[in-house]
Amino acid sequence: MRAILRVLCVLALVGTATAAFSQQYYGNGGVRRVIKYRILPGKTGEFYKWLSSFPKVMEAEKQAGVIEGYSVMHSTEFVGPDKYDIVLVISYKDMAAMDTAPEKSGPISEKIFGGAEARTAYFNQGAQYYEVVSSELVREIHLK
Repeated sequence: MRAILRVLCVLALVGTATAAFSQQYYGNGGVRRVIKYRILPGKTGEFYKWLSSFPKVMEAEKQAGVIEGYSVMHSTEFVGPDKYDIVLVISYKDMAAMDTAPEKSGPISEKIFGGAEARTAYFNQGAQYYEVVSSELVREIHLK
């Protein structure tokens, strides 16, 4: 009976060490929301005019500590069915910051647009200039 207990204790220790060892290769970092947009044909000017409010909102959220940063990028050479024109990347400190962002950013964007209805109208208007190709959440990792 003692031999069985010793074997079980050794297996438990080895299993714990193995689980801990498997997490040693990296640590989690910040979180990024990556949204890819395709501009609809003939709507490029309207899209960029519509998008011009994006930096105002993002800068206000950055100053309030809701986000860490943001980027706007233009595709230069993508071919295929998932072709996109613009990528917006919003950076958060961690998953907890991203989870609380909607309730913190609501009042900020309402102030910029002049109320909740104006903000909703703005986003509804933009929907006629683009289609979302994809939206994904990615987490930065720090290799050890």
